Amino acid sequence: MSTRTEQESQNVAAQSGVVAGMTLLSRLSGFARDVVLSYFFGASGVADAFFVAFRIPNFFRRLFAEGAFNQAFVPVLARYREGARAELLEFSRVMSGNLGAALFVFVVLGILLAPGIVAIFAPGFWSDSARFDLTTELLRITFPYLGFISLTAFAGALLNSHHRYAVPAFTPVLLNVSLISAVFLAAGYFDEPVFALAWGVLFAGVAQLLFQLPSLARLGLIVRPTISFEHAGAKKVGVLLVPAVFAASASQINALIGTILASTLQTNATQAPFEMTGWSGDGAPGDGTLREFSNGAVVQHFTKTLERLEGRDFRLPTDIELDALEAYMLSLGVPAVMDLQALRLTDPGAEAGRVLFITED
Repeated sequence: MSTRTEQESQNVAAQSGVVAGMTLLSRLSGFARDVVLSYFFGASGVADAFFVAFRIPNFFRRLFAEGAFNQAFVPVLARYREGARAELLEFSRVMSGNLGAALFVFVVLGILLAPGIVAIFAPGFWSDSARFDLTTELLRITFPYLGFISLTAFAGALLNSHHRYAVPAFTPVLLNVSLISAVFLAAGYFDEPVFALAWGVLFAGVAQLLFQLPSLARLGLIVRPTISFEHAGAKKVGVLLVPAVFAASASQINALIGTILASTLQTNATQAPFEMTGWSGDGAPGDGTLREFSNGAVVQHFTKTLERLEGRDFRLPTDIELDALEAYMLSLGVPAVMDLQALRLTDPGAEAGRVLFITED
């Protein structure tokens, strides 16, 4: 008995190491992806359009697939995993059919209603018809990614329940590799290179799902999908799904609010919620020193600000933009001491404490 327990402990430790290694690889490849995208697309309107078009399917993925669905599906799957194999296969067959059908309908609606979805997630793009139209076109390409990545999460849950952790843990790396490859290999074939990224997202979804299949086949878990809402297991998942959606929605609604507010700000606001450039009290460029504002909040200025932004035009933010920025900071839980009222200037000619927004040509 003790020998079996020791073997199980060693297996858990080994699997933990594998997952940690795959997670580290995913983070490193994600960093490389961000560097590449930043270098080639920078702070531009087309980059904003892509990030919104990519964020929308990811919003629904985290809400319904890897979030609420997994919370409802995994506990029921664990019970069937402990029972007869025939019942497990039947449950997998029904759940794959139900999930696939729901995703198909949702993805088709998302493609057809893309303009409305963009208007909800990025209402600030209305004032820029070119960026709004570009975001809509990109979303129609990236939205099917939701279907593939949701099925990937379903397959990953099956593998994890059978103690196969390496493949699901490595899968996110494929997205980063796909986006990097799209930049270097496909961008030159498009009039607007950002479309290569959109197709890279879709290709990554397909690749991530296909990557799971050999492992599922070795376990005999590739089944023919069947749609049935009368299956006991499917009903149980449906009952658990409702509270799980509410539980998973809090952080995602927060992200939605952030995207909405960021879309009303300047170009690049959707990539980083806001960018503020400070000046030290004597009017010289910020040199990394700390300056205390009247409300007691201490704000660290960026170093070598003018050197980094040389050649860019600047302007003071409007009250509306400061209102949006303040609301966004509060939505993230930033302490009230960071009151942006301290940054509103009564004398437009003053330089101390000035907040500058970057304007695009």
